[in-house]
Amino acid sequence: MKAFFNAPFRGKKIHGTYYETIFRAIEKLGYNHLDRSIVEDNLETHYKKITEGGGESYKQFYDTTLGYLKTADVNIFECSFPSLGLGFQIEKSLEFNKPTIIIYLQNYTPFFLAGVKDEKLIFAKTTGKDVEKVLKKAFEEAKKRADKRFNFFISPYLLSYLNKVTKNQNITKSMFIRGLILEHMRSHQ
Repeated sequence: MKAFFNAPFRGKKIHGTYYETIFRAIEKLGYNHLDRSIVEDNLETHYKKITEGGGESYKQFYDTTLGYLKTADVNIFECSFPSLGLGFQIEKSLEFNKPTIIIYLQNYTPFFLAGVKDEKLIFAKTTGKDVEKVLKKAFEEAKKRADKRFNFFISPYLLSYLNKVTKNQNITKSMFIRGLILEHMRSHQ
């Protein structure tokens, strides 16, 4: 199973050891990390690497991060330290319909995120000493919430229409069909 773990780099000065504990616990629970920069890069190196490359470097960082979010079976974010960039990544993870775990220290509740209602969003509060136990429970919940594969046949006429609509809306076919199902559910409850 592939996991993408991220946390605010600016929080490494305060929570660096804690980030490493989470990172190692994810590995110990059998997940392969798509990115190691949160534990391997320091704050200065991370931002220097991005800013020195200018506009192309920013685009590459953005595209790479979105690639991780799409590829991962589960995305995990440490949210004890506020970060707008992390909030954007969480929103994208949910948009990609990925199980998304928000782990945070018990005295650092991410209040804004706590108001989000999404079936793929899982909150995991930790003391910092029970990280592996908390993540194990969160991963079990994530597996229950993961998408299940569903294949079906449609006519070339319907496929042509589906291709046209999804291209115009810049979304995947799956996202479009899920949207139709959700819309139907809302109107028939």
